[in-house]
Amino acid sequence: MHYNEINFAIKMTLITKNNQSFIEIIGFGLARIKMLDLNNEIEIIYYKGIDVQKVKSLIAIKQSEILKKKNGILIDLFSNFTVYIHYFSKSHGEIIVIIYFDKKTTILNFSELYNLSKRLTSYISENKNNLEIQHLCNNKIKIPKSNGVLAIYIINSSGHLFFSKINKKKTNLKEYEIQISGFITALSIFSKEIIGKEPQTKLKQINFGDKHFFVNLIDNVIFAFLVQKENITDLTKRYMRLISNEFLENYKEIIAHYSYDLSLFSNFEKTVDQYFIV
Repeated sequence: MHYNEINFAIKMTLITKNNQSFIEIIGFGLARIKMLDLNNEIEIIYYKGIDVQKVKSLIAIKQSEILKKKNGILIDLFSNFTVYIHYFSKSHGEIIVIIYFDKKTTILNFSELYNLSKRLTSYISENKNNLEIQHLCNNKIKIPKSNGVLAIYIINSSGHLFFSKINKKKTNLKEYEIQISGFITALSIFSKEIIGKEPQTKLKQINFGDKHFFVNLIDNVIFAFLVQKENITDLTKRYMRLISNEFLENYKEIIAHYSYDLSLFSNFEKTVDQYFIV
């Protein structure tokens, strides 16, 4: 580890110790709207608990109001969720947008949200790097984790395993990783009724008694989750979709030029750990 990395780690540890209180929400998004000559560009800086497309669509819905006022707060209902949007105009024709996403029944602490929004805006104005912004978000925002996922497999449609994570209590599954990958791939080839024919389909559930396999095929990548039956919840299903979307978002270039090097996907374990206790 280089001196600068050590110095950064020490500084972040001190910040963490002095900021132990969490904002507990379902999802969070941080973005900027760049006002260009011909159109506006939405750049996603950070997201957690909701995917990139959800962040973009929420901003797009409110974009005309945001661009008109340039500074303000919006609160709205979407399905069973409440969305809090803070936005601040900055120099160079930019507007910073912070989204807090939670259950409709939850009442959030407004001052906590506003203080965090101001800190994030200040970080961006001071040109803090992405590591510092992510560290602040991870140490101030806490999302619920899902329990009961026994194994996660991400495989390309020809059967090559991109990524897997096995529950520590189910280490025997590691011995059969190749066979399980082959089984899941066979389902995608011979049983389109289970996985689906569309480019993006809903999660398909395969019942194995007290365990269920959830399988999804998106853009020729198969996502499979082995879950203990009693732990199948709406949160678990939502996170399965999030994991799928985030994998494709983070690794679309690598997938397009895949060289069978599994280490290219190893960092995805950090994303999995944000959502699941595996």
